[in-house]
Amino acid sequence: MPLLSNLPRDVLELIVEQLTAQDALQLSRTNKRLNNIAVCYVLRDVRLSGERDSEVYRESSLLKTPDSEGSRTPNLRRLERVASFASFVLSNPALYAHHIRSLALMWGVFCGCSSNSELTSGNLDRACLCASAPPLLVQVFGHAGELRRLTIYKPGWLRSHTPELLDAIAALDKLDYLEIGHTRWEFPAVISRMRSRPSEIVLDGCSDRGSTLEHLKPHASTLRRLTLRCINLDNIADGSFSWPHVETLILRYVCTSIPFSDLPRLSPNARRVTLWGLSGSVLEGSSYWPSVDTLTAASFAPVVSSQIRRVDIMGDAPWRHGLQPLECIGPVVLSYTPRLLPATHIDDLVGGTWYASLRFLRLHGI
Repeated sequence: MPLLSNLPRDVLELIVEQLTAQDALQLSRTNKRLNNIAVCYVLRDVRLSGERDSEVYRESSLLKTPDSEGSRTPNLRRLERVASFASFVLSNPALYAHHIRSLALMWGVFCGCSSNSELTSGNLDRACLCASAPPLLVQVFGHAGELRRLTIYKPGWLRSHTPELLDAIAALDKLDYLEIGHTRWEFPAVISRMRSRPSEIVLDGCSDRGSTLEHLKPHASTLRRLTLRCINLDNIADGSFSWPHVETLILRYVCTSIPFSDLPRLSPNARRVTLWGLSGSVLEGSSYWPSVDTLTAASFAPVVSSQIRRVDIMGDAPWRHGLQPLECIGPVVLSYTPRLLPATHIDDLVGGTWYASLRFLRLHGI
């Protein structure tokens, strides 16, 4: 019987493409030829996280992290994982780095070491490996020219290397997706000087100080999806500026001085809009937003006065006056939780004039 490793390379590549990341990882451990093929697919989507939901990377031979719980603290093991990954890629960047398409550096990795004793509690080689993790990771960015998706959350232990990391991110020219969460203000600021023009940007709790939309101005021609979560947002200085290509706008737990009437001007062609837990001037009044096709509203949402085909009411009641704003919206599809609305407003289902346009009603959480 012919061995799998004797098949032509193009056939093996087709086989590996059908495997999960875990299966490709197991295949890479069989012999050198299969390792050279399969490891490229393992590197396509790298998630460095302290969470237990990433078995592939926790057990990977590329990210060696033996399970001797007594010999290392959890924070030390996370740093070892980062350093091991970076060292592997940098061992032959021409062969490995260009295969990285998606890189997620999640909060579990960035807990850092709480004291110097964590780095000195093991052997000296291990301590040196963990201390070298931040600069090695910065070097990986310099070689990952094919990176398409980048997620960074809580990079606290990279603080001393922030300038170098930001320069490396700004130099990437093929990013299509960028997500930055729970970082200092320097990280959102790098968006304005990036060579890449991503179609989707997510900013999640990026700064204690007010954030500004000015950082996003250079991406007006490419941005298709924008998500802002848990931030204080200042208005944009240029009153004539807009993102004409944004189709999905998600605002969750945003406190902003931007009047709600400015949002349709900033995103005049938005088709899917989520307004959830907003505060500040944005809640005042209502606005006409004719491009919106699907509105998801929850926990204090401003009122849209134009017709919208689909309305999803999530969480608690988004409007102080029950279903009254639906008179202007006239939805064809409505999804909401009646138990979260005052009982007196249930009569609006049959008493409102908007009911004539309704074709589909979904009551969830009953």
